[in-house]
Amino acid sequence: MSTSNRLTASGLAALLRDAGLPCVTLTSAEDAAAEPASTADEGLRIIADSFPVSVRYAIPAGSEAAASRRGSHLMWLADFAEKHRWSVTWLQDGQMTVHPEPWPATHADNGRTVFRATGRPVDEDLGSHVVLRIVDDPEAWAGAIENEIRSEIAGAPKNRRFATYMQQQRLDDAARLRASAPGRSVDSVHRDENGACRRAAGLRECCQRPGVRYETAAVTATAACTTCCYPMICADGRWWHHTGGYPDACPGVRERDLPLEPGEWEISDIGMTCGYCGQHVMWPETQRSWARLTGIHSLGIHLETGELVVLAEATGVAARPGEAGYLAHHCAEIPDTLRTKYADDIRAVMENPDGQRLSKETP
Repeated sequence: MSTSNRLTASGLAALLRDAGLPCVTLTSAEDAAAEPASTADEGLRIIADSFPVSVRYAIPAGSEAAASRRGSHLMWLADFAEKHRWSVTWLQDGQMTVHPEPWPATHADNGRTVFRATGRPVDEDLGSHVVLRIVDDPEAWAGAIENEIRSEIAGAPKNRRFATYMQQQRLDDAARLRASAPGRSVDSVHRDENGACRRAAGLRECCQRPGVRYETAAVTATAACTTCCYPMICADGRWWHHTGGYPDACPGVRERDLPLEPGEWEISDIGMTCGYCGQHVMWPETQRSWARLTGIHSLGIHLETGELVVLAEATGVAARPGEAGYLAHHCAEIPDTLRTKYADDIRAVMENPDGQRLSKETP
């Protein structure tokens, strides 16, 4: 997923100045690292020719007011970058980098590359066209709903002339429509233009509503949301989340709380997210409460194949009552550098298979 937005250090500095952000300076890495002598010299320092673009907000030492301003400026910059379909990485001491493309990390899952944060395939077909529901006159649509409900109530027996639960829900929807402004939303996404046109024609024929029309639009770009990491599509000049309901506003949270970068490990009492491949692994022993993970992982050797495996330390393993045992994860993404490093150990263990684990050190 990518966009055509071009990002450079000088271009970002110019955009920030045009946006009215004060104290934006394009400078060298050495000057950016220097602390200003007073609050009059504080501000954003953008390192020239850096890519991804490195940014530091320089403040005088010991100034709490300047530290507060630094936080607000960097938050503003992060929001500014998201609007331009860029992403940021927060660093220490008031530094961040701005990346040209929001590209969440991936891992292999059953032979297919998927995004860690959402579990959706990288090569997913996001569609080529959308059908838009355009509300030009919310008042007319709300009035039509209310008139339809009144007609239904009037035609009911005298002892049942009141709104049913479903009718009341529709009346509540009409009230919300009346209070809303004209707008548009994605009705559906299609893989070809003909499918989108057929859907739009069917809606015009079967769902005739005053003040509402249906149009098709081409998907012009794709990207990933920098907040929730879900894929997004650009159609009709607006970005929409490619998820339930196709909202343009971000829900703000990830559905799956997996590490976004390789090397991050998460271990609960029943499961482990491998820092090498990113997969979340659970074992029958932990799922059935026969064993609990301790939070320690290491490397071991599979005696049948001589391959490295990831071992999660566990207590309550039936084969080792009262002792710590190990549950194996056959990870395909263990770095080759580790395989080379432990080649002699693997050879020794295979010749004398008395121990199955390399060491107590966490790799």
